[in-house]
Amino acid sequence: MTNNLGNLGFGRNRNDKGANDECFTPPNIFNELKLQFDLDVAAPQGGVPWIPALRYLTKIDNALTQSWTGRIWMNPPFSLISKFAPKFQEHAHGIALVPTSTGKWMHELWNDERTAWTRLNKPRFIRPDGTQWERHMPTVLWLVAYGQDCQEALSRSGTVKL
Repeated sequence: MTNNLGNLGFGRNRNDKGANDECFTPPNIFNELKLQFDLDVAAPQGGVPWIPALRYLTKIDNALTQSWTGRIWMNPPFSLISKFAPKFQEHAHGIALVPTSTGKWMHELWNDERTAWTRLNKPRFIRPDGTQWERHMPTVLWLVAYGQDCQEALSRSGTVKL
């Protein structure tokens, strides 16, 4: 077995199907949130069918250079999270899935009084081929919300830190 920490910070072996940096949020998270999003700011080409977003931006669209409008969903490439997080904070309306980090971006989001947080219970991401990872990420993952509607949705899915 060959370990490759890659951009997302979890081990993979060379026989693992779909071993790349595209890992999609599991559908059950959206089932619990019960929200419609206006924009998914970090989608693959064609979007993800179970993500309830009216529009999406892909790598080709470069979400970091686009205007974000309405309620957004953000599961950014973790290798670029230090660039996505400040834009999410500036937009301040939506929900983001983020890993625990010692980075400046995490500190700034955590200490922003406008956010609400809930810890995810070891989700297993979905590969581009539709199969689920056998293992969960070996770091704590969070949903971070800006906006009253998004904070209320978080409270439906778990304990919230305000």
